[in-house]
Amino acid sequence: MKYKRKITSFQINNGFTGSYYLPYSIGLLSSYYNKYSQNKDYEFDQIIYKREPISKMVNLLYKSDVILFSTYVWNINISLEIAKRIKNKNKNSVTIFGGPSVPDNAKQFLEEFSFIDIACHQEGERKITNILDNLGNGDWRHTPGISFLEKNNFVLNKDVPRIRDLSAVPSPYLSGAFEKL
Repeated sequence: MKYKRKITSFQINNGFTGSYYLPYSIGLLSSYYNKYSQNKDYEFDQIIYKREPISKMVNLLYKSDVILFSTYVWNINISLEIAKRIKNKNKNSVTIFGGPSVPDNAKQFLEEFSFIDIACHQEGERKITNILDNLGNGDWRHTPGISFLEKNNFVLNKDVPRIRDLSAVPSPYLSGAFEKL
């Protein structure tokens, strides 16, 4: 059996009286990748969505090959701190940030937070699938709607039109994306 590289996802949500929102955006990414990817070398593993001590979350995440951070106003600071600590422990992990807290022009964001490898802009389903399908060759220049630093040069790839047919995006509830939770 071929070893599948681990993708860990991080979308911290706030808990209310012991209840948590499921990490819907991460579920969408996982479901889309599993349906459309041409490269099944990656496996969505853990989804971290409950707030825990930072050291505990770093220990859960740092051995992953790829870590997806879905960022919002309520989790951007903890996401940045965890990503920084992960890069200090595992320089080979690929850290990808997306969500509303990633600026559309991310040059300063990526320069300030150099431990982030890729910033995804707007919806991420096709982008994450494309990144993972091409991760082995390290060429992200053909992945639309992302930005990154390449030898200290800022690269912003032109985006594609948004997905209009929402039935093309599999439901994470029906695809099994949340079964491990």
